[in-house]
Amino acid sequence: PVLYDNACEIFKDTNVKVTAEGVCMLGCPIGSVSFVENTIGKKVEMWYKKLRALAGIALSQPQSAYCAFTHGLFGEWTYLFRTVDVDEKLLLPLEDCLRQVLIPALLGKDCLNDLDRDLLALPTRCGGLGLHNPLSFYKSQRTASKLCVRPLVDVLLDDRVDLPCEVIESMTRLRKECLKVKECDYKSCMSRIRSELPPERLRLFEVSIEKG
Repeated sequence: PVLYDNACEIFKDTNVKVTAEGVCMLGCPIGSVSFVENTIGKKVEMWYKKLRALAGIALSQPQSAYCAFTHGLFGEWTYLFRTVDVDEKLLLPLEDCLRQVLIPALLGKDCLNDLDRDLLALPTRCGGLGLHNPLSFYKSQRTASKLCVRPLVDVLLDDRVDLPCEVIESMTRLRKECLKVKECDYKSCMSRIRSELPPERLRLFEVSIEKG
């Protein structure tokens, strides 16, 4: 409180805004828990509305709606998931809207079971549509992001002004390791889906992942 009052006094005749709650840096909320959760909550509410809007478009133009989600809105999620810790319960409305509103509109299919949902969450090269579950996608993205930037964080905490080559090499190595983990997760999910699909759908699944 004392530092806040001092800062307010110092900058009172300027256009500098002093806050004790938090700020958004490049779209990423930094500050108190309440500030971060409130900011993310507003983003989720906005994204929820966009998902419903895309669902309306998908009824007549499913390909356009799908592209708008995978190449637009989904990128916003990815950035946030990599840069800030998120309370997973805040993401539940997004998955509910995806599963109950957008995906049915895209596929023209109202009933979506857990197997279908897991299959659609796979990338297209693995037989899915890349319609990731926000909760599981957040976990993987945040874990990988923290791991990959750890060497850089250590340099900053040591107050170093240079960036040693070994730090860049270490970050590159960690990124490759994260990609391997992601591929292993995809393969594990594909194996489970194969074991649960009925024969007629299994053949379609195998054809969808064939190369060439």
